[in-house]
Amino acid sequence: MMHGINDNAKSEWSSVVQWVEDAHPGTPTYPIAMFENSPASWTNLPLQIKDIAKYIRKEISANPALFANGYHLLCHSQGGLVCRALVQYMDDHQVHTLISLAGPQMGVYGPAFFDFMKKIPGLQLVTYRTVHAFAYTLLAQDTLSVANMWNDPMHVDKLVQSRTFMAVYNGLTNDRGNLARKANFVKLQKAVFLTGIPETGDYDGGIEPACSGVFDYFRDGSRTEHVPMKSQNIYTADTFGLRTLDEAGKLITTAVPGIGHHRWVDNADVFREYILPHLV
Repeated sequence: MMHGINDNAKSEWSSVVQWVEDAHPGTPTYPIAMFENSPASWTNLPLQIKDIAKYIRKEISANPALFANGYHLLCHSQGGLVCRALVQYMDDHQVHTLISLAGPQMGVYGPAFFDFMKKIPGLQLVTYRTVHAFAYTLLAQDTLSVANMWNDPMHVDKLVQSRTFMAVYNGLTNDRGNLARKANFVKLQKAVFLTGIPETGDYDGGIEPACSGVFDYFRDGSRTEHVPMKSQNIYTADTFGLRTLDEAGKLITTAVPGIGHHRWVDNADVFREYILPHLV
């Protein structure tokens, strides 16, 4: 279980751990107590992925029989994107089911999320419309998770040309490692992407646009018009295996109106209805 930005393993997962125990007594659970709170959770995502992979390998090597049939990844918010990329990164992963809860799979963009980002010194001098000029620099990409997640629909060419985290892990750069990342992703037996849809606007209290959690996103060149997953280039061109999983019947995407960002991990009814059926 991987927590989100500005959060930690205990606060995000203590209730979920109990609910899993109630439903499946004796099931081992591993809330990942790494990159917690602020500023550690702002660490660049490539480093987070690398270190979490080491942690998972260490746990498996310590008890290989326990993981003989694989394991699930249950991840929230920024952690949802981390875990999806982790699957792509690990040639040796044994993930059976990946479950992303309101994870910004297409990235983040908008004034509400930028207000959250403005806690970073220096960003008070820019706006959400101009921050791409900083976020797409090598310095920002090597330093900050929020820069890794930033996906400005008005500057898609620059996103790709700068070889940002989002461009690489969405398969847009077609670099030498892309075939391996795609092969790793399609090894999943099931991939589940859940998100809430706000009653108004695009912000669910954690990510913007909330529809990013199911691979919907702004149309290139628009700050308001959304394009569904199956019309996105990442799906039609199958850039990292999303369409392959879907055509194999292994992809589930569910957007639920009215579920706020943190209800995925703190509401028992939401857990039982939308998450528990996949934890088998």
